[in-house]
Amino acid sequence: MVKATITSKGQLTIPKRVRDDLGLATGDHVGFVADGRGSYKLKPIRTRSSAQGVCDRLVKPGAHASVEDMKQAVEESVARRFRRAVRRGRRR
Repeated sequence: MVKATITSKGQLTIPKRVRDDLGLATGDHVGFVADGRGSYKLKPIRTRSSAQGVCDRLVKPGAHASVEDMKQAVEESVARRFRRAVRRGRRR
């Protein structure tokens, strides 16, 4: 179990491990979904703006990527997502 503390302002810092597992970054939005049994699930809210935020973090102004660079970036992203899915499967 990963723990976090609520501040006096009602704010909660999502632990890095959880942010990494969910693929969350600064400015991303999350939702809290009630399960009907007194617990909530934290769910990333995928919006066009969050996708744009990812692009903004990856692309430097004036930079151009070759097709090979793009293929490598896609392969690395798929590998990260696969490793994350495998880790999630082990925790269940």
